[in-house]
Amino acid sequence: MLILFIQYDWFLFQIQLLALAIARIVFGKGSLEYETESEEIPTTTDLLHRRLLELLAKKRICEAENLLFDSLDPHNKSGLALALDFYDRLNKLTDEELEQNNFSREEIDSGLRDVMKLYELSIPNL
Repeated sequence: MLILFIQYDWFLFQIQLLALAIARIVFGKGSLEYETESEEIPTTTDLLHRRLLELLAKKRICEAENLLFDSLDPHNKSGLALALDFYDRLNKLTDEELEQNNFSREEIDSGLRDVMKLYELSIPNL
């Protein structure tokens, strides 16, 4: 049982470490939280962020991830910031919450790595 807990904790930490490394390298910050670009006139990414939060609140994780990937533009770095926020929020869910919504920690890792490929990012050994 202890081995499973350590493996779970290690994998959760690896995902968080990968996301933080991207945030530090690309944005020069140690936070994964998406920062709204404009409260008065929301950008397309701001509106997408709101929609993703709504879907996550309703536990519609797969639908939210599909929407995220359908909306990402490799030339728009705010989309990358949004993706980091999204996967960080998913990573904070328990395995039980993920499983209840047909999602897994492995899919979080895979999705984050797919975002890296889309934005042509490479971090050796992570």
